Amino acid sequence: MPGAVCVRGGVSRGVVLDPGAVSASAVAAACDGAGAVRVEDPFSVIDLAPFGFGPEFEMDVMARPAGAGAAPAACTDVAVERVADAEALAVAERVVVEGFPIPRRGRGTLLPPAILTLPGSTAWLARRDGRPAGALTAYDDGASLGMYLLATLPDHRRRGVGAALLAAAAAAAPSRPAVLTATGDGAPLYAACGYASAGRATWWWRG
Repeated sequence: MPGAVCVRGGVSRGVVLDPGAVSASAVAAACDGAGAVRVEDPFSVIDLAPFGFGPEFEMDVMARPAGAGAAPAACTDVAVERVADAEALAVAERVVVEGFPIPRRGRGTLLPPAILTLPGSTAWLARRDGRPAGALTAYDDGASLGMYLLATLPDHRRRGVGAALLAAAAAAAPSRPAVLTATGDGAPLYAACGYASAGRATWWWRG
């Protein structure tokens, strides 16, 4: 549909792509018959409540101009690597699951192996004193760099792990502006790394 897309699956997902070319009724119609549906509205422009959806949560959208990210504080005990194989990806997935936390649903469910071969997609793993400490995924669509699933394990928080992951991912695509969605807990870190609020995103749910 113009302005949005709905991908059907176990839990179907809708995403508003162009706030000027979509309506709540059109999004709801596209999701009819799809079972459980989560709709992401990065612009908070549609109201799906009249169509049986409830607001699930909201987060700030934050952006960083290309080349404007602040360098993390020197942390000699933090090393970041680009994930290159299935075993390292499984470690990164475990970090994300435990760092958020997210209900565990089996290896490869949250971070499938296709991430390693999908053009523009990368995953990053941080180790502190040699132990897994944090993880991040990123997607470069050719115009901007989206940062996703940044997680740090509890024992390694406030040690520069998140900043190091953001810096490594941004350094791999220095000509791209970067965008992400931020929880209240994460926003101060992102602001310190050069990100500024650009609006609010709303997630809608219909089970």
